[in-house]
Amino acid sequence: MSNRKWEITKTVNVSEFDTGILVLELFNRVIDHMEDPEPKHDLFLEQLTPCEKLQLKEELRKLIG
Repeated sequence: MSNRKWEITKTVNVSEFDTGILVLELFNRVIDHMEDPEPKHDLFLEQLTPCEKLQLKEELRKLIG
């Protein structure tokens, strides 16, 4: 029996995602940038001050509950 894995790729526009999903993704990116020892490169977040990142994280947390 074969253990082949299949991968399907579909190109989508960001407008196809529910806003709640996008807000949650943004929250996760902010958390990653603040707490991960080696966060993903993110030019937008890198330009924010630590205080601005904390404010953004807290406001997003309020939105997602």
